[in-house]
Amino acid sequence: MGGMAVGAAAGMFSSTRSAESTLNRVTWMLVTVFLLLAVLLSAGWLQFDAQQGGVSPVVTPTPSSQVAPVDMDMAPPATPEETPVP
Repeated sequence: MGGMAVGAAAGMFSSTRSAESTLNRVTWMLVTVFLLLAVLLSAGWLQFDAQQGGVSPVVTPTPSSQVAPVDMDMAPPATPEETPVP
C-alpha cells in the first residue's frame, strides 16, 4: 500500500529538476508570506474590529505624552572595605 503512494507521488513531477524547482518556489513563497505576516502583525498595522468577530488588543497603547518619566538617578554603589593582605 505504501509503495503505491510513493509511485503516485513520483509521477507528479516530470523530472528531479522540476521537483526541486517547484519545491524551492513553494518554500520561498511560504517564507515570504510568513515574514510579511510576522511584520504586519507585530507592527500593529493590521487592525481587527472586535465587534465584527475580530481580535481586539489586550493592552491599548498610550501616547508618549501621558507616560510618566522614570527617575534613573541611583546612589553610587558602596565600596567594599579593604581587607589587609596577610
